[in-house]
Amino acid sequence: MANQGTNIEVLLVEDSAPEALLTAAQLQDAAGGGVDLAHESSLTAAMAHLAEREPDVVLLDPRLPDALRAASVSRLRAGWPDVPVVVLTGNDDPELAEEMLAAGADACLSKSEADGADILRAVNEAARHRLLAEIERLRDSDAR
Repeated sequence: MANQGTNIEVLLVEDSAPEALLTAAQLQDAAGGGVDLAHESSLTAAMAHLAEREPDVVLLDPRLPDALRAASVSRLRAGWPDVPVVVLTGNDDPELAEEMLAAGADACLSKSEADGADILRAVNEAARHRLLAEIERLRDSDAR
């Protein structure tokens, strides 16, 4: 979890440098700079990053050079089931969105439809769900 003030730690997994820059700028603008953003361009690099430091949320492009569509979400969920995943897809495809959600994504947004505020809302909601789950786990362990 983020431990630097109130900033949310986000890992952006995007293989297109222009898309990564645009998403980062949109998110930072919407958050007023309250986001600590790391960027990886492949799922393999993202998984190595996650092994060292878990962010509050992963923003994931479902079309990566080393993982495609639901496989990318499934691989992340297998190793890091508690890290929220928000998929940012290049098109507005309801079937793809259903596939991503069925694979375990917390949300699926279209890059062409979503603006920085939409992305920030999805990131905040996913981070909030993670925090609530951690609180519940702590309560359960204290009750034992």
